[in-house]
Amino acid sequence: SRPAPTDDRPRRNPPRPSPSMSTAGSAAKLKRGVGNPLIDPSGVEVGSIDVSCKFEHEGKESEGAVSLAQPKLESLVKPDEVVVRDGKVRCLFRYPLSKPFVATLRAPDGAGNFTRTALVQAICVEYARIYTEEEAKSTVPVDITSPTNLKRNKTNGPYGIWGHGLGDLHLSNIFYVDEHDALVLGIDS
Repeated sequence: SRPAPTDDRPRRNPPRPSPSMSTAGSAAKLKRGVGNPLIDPSGVEVGSIDVSCKFEHEGKESEGAVSLAQPKLESLVKPDEVVVRDGKVRCLFRYPLSKPFVATLRAPDGAGNFTRTALVQAICVEYARIYTEEEAKSTVPVDITSPTNLKRNKTNGPYGIWGHGLGDLHLSNIFYVDEHDALVLGIDS
């Protein structure tokens, strides 16, 4: 794992699917499935969607991942593009959770689909809810308690969050994985 950035710049390099994402050896799992809700602008099913942001760094325009704690939704590339063709979608939340779970996200105002902005916003809201619930129900303090452990304590709430605070997390890609019949998030820390 790379060290966290020292400033709030979005991350530049999105993670690639790894064996832990249950996609190793089969790119087809990322593509078309019976329940695949991801679409491109022409309505064709795709395996993943990009959620990068444009930003300026040292006078140059760059692209990077979305901060889950402080998303700059106005900076998303193609923010109004419809990326999910349904008004609700299953999403697997698993990093940095010891107890992953699937949540059903709903499009705002009963919309029949998700734009890139609406989907990213729903994911950020759900992550904030997860962290809030974890902190409220855990008997282990979140704060770092050891000089040798420079990351967040592993807490014992409903999700068992370990290693990273919400401010460390960046969303770079969203994949559809048949095996989970859900969206799987490319999270960088």
